Amino acid sequence: MPDLTPLVYQLQSQIAALHTELDKLKRRKFIQYISLDPGNTALDYRRDSLHVVVLCDTDTNNFTVNLPFLRDAKDTIFHFIKTDNDNVLTVSPKGGELINGSATKELNDVNSSMAIYATTEWKIL
Repeated sequence: MPDLTPLVYQLQSQIAALHTELDKLKRRKFIQYISLDPGNTALDYRRDSLHVVVLCDTDTNNFTVNLPFLRDAKDTIFHFIKTDNDNVLTVSPKGGELINGSATKELNDVNSSMAIYATTEWKIL
């Protein structure tokens, strides 16, 4: 019968690593909601959020939401929803970073939305 000791140690190590990752996830807030408008454009979110839903009211004017630096937002999804038919919402990354190769992305129609994932670059989902 083969010696299964190395396999058991390997499985124990993998289980310990999974428990560590699960503990990290338990400490993170899964969904956070933020409301923005032309007078309040700061994307002030909790760094431990996995998913940030950003409701953007463009009723009175166009406005731009600046994304955080990728290094600060890694593994976070930002979901922008334009809640008014008037004006334009622009989403812009910082420091020369790009969203799917573009310097900015715009939402023009009421209830239009865009989900962006922070990995090694900003990716539209």
